[in-house]
Amino acid sequence: NDNFSILWTRNEEFGASNNYQFTLSVDDAARVSVDGALIIDEWRIGGLRTVTANRFISRGIHQIRVEYYEANGNASISLEWRVS
Repeated sequence: NDNFSILWTRNEEFGASNNYQFTLSVDDAARVSVDGALIIDEWRIGGLRTVTANRFISRGIHQIRVEYYEANGNASISLEWRVS
């Protein structure tokens, strides 16, 4: 299917205060926020691409929010994070 959007939210427990690298791979449009702060803004129609953002995250529970829009063609999105 084409022309749809999805909003995911997740409360994630980060075990240590550290610098984290967030890696988003997306075909079409996406935004990633942590605790309401936008960290990746790829809100544009386009082919599959990968972008990264580095952020300091304190120990504890934080909300991760991903907004996704699929225009047409392939639909693909993934988000990963790790200590940078």
